[in-house]
Parts: sequence; structure tokens; C-alpha cells
Amino acid sequence: MNIYEANIRRLVDLRDRAIKRGDATAFNDYDTQICANRAALRAMHRRGNIDDPILTICI
Repeated sequence: MNIYEANIRRLVDLRDRAIKRGDATAFNDYDTQICANRAALRAMHRRGNIDDPILTICI
């Protein structure tokens, strides 16, 4: 598992907790970060280098 996959799993868990709390702002923040990590992961797959250290996302 690479950094993006790990971040996605962690963020999905945090997003689910925000749903249970009824915190819409936190939900939207986590959802945005999940989308960004998924986009980075897709870009890495397209380039054929899943462990590319140059492609980074600030979280």
C-alpha cells in the first residue's frame, strides 16, 4: 500500500466519523481530500509509476 492508498483509507474513516457526528463541514473537507488523493493515485497509475515521489499532495 502506498501513501495515497493509506491516506484514502484514513480519510474515509474520518469522513464516516464526521457523518455520525453530523459535522457537514468536516465531511466536505475529508471528501475533498479523498478526491485529491484518488486523482493523484490515478495519475500515478496512468504514468505507470505507482511509487513516484515527485507527485505529492498536501494534506
